[in-house]
Amino acid sequence: MKECENGHENPDGTRFCGTCGTDRWKSRSGGSELIQKLKTYLQQLYGMSGFLELPLGAGFLVQRGSTVTVISIGAVTFRGQQTPIVSIWAPVAKEVTRIDASSRELLESSAKMAFGGFGYDPGTKQVVFKTSLLAQTLDLEELHIAVEMIGCTADQYDEIIPQKVGGKKANEA
Repeated sequence: MKECENGHENPDGTRFCGTCGTDRWKSRSGGSELIQKLKTYLQQLYGMSGFLELPLGAGFLVQRGSTVTVISIGAVTFRGQQTPIVSIWAPVAKEVTRIDASSRELLESSAKMAFGGFGYDPGTKQVVFKTSLLAQTLDLEELHIAVEMIGCTADQYDEIIPQKVGGKKANEA
């Protein structure tokens, strides 16, 4: 559930607030402050033109090789409390046609990774490489390492995985 910058709830997910009409939203997990923190860190790491801020506080994009890394915020519920997280992920393959014995190789590869792991979204038919970090303790170095590891690993595997599971590289039209 999101609320607008003026504190009104957005139960139906429309673009404009039904109470005040604004199109500026924040999540209940302290989204606007966290978005600003991420933006400041990304400016320090990549300069003003090294990343793209998505509209409506949806997150950021950073390009690494042929891969685009997505940085977004969300929340997990732990012991009844919502805890803000930063999700960092990159699409590796799209229009995947077969997840069967080949998915075992993905799982085995993920088990060997020091950071992040592969996942398959059957709704979008995408293979992604992803990690999540706790927002409360996130610092510049942790964000930098995560963005680079996710982007570089996805870039390394975006030609290998489509061959194994069918489909295309995520950046192909």
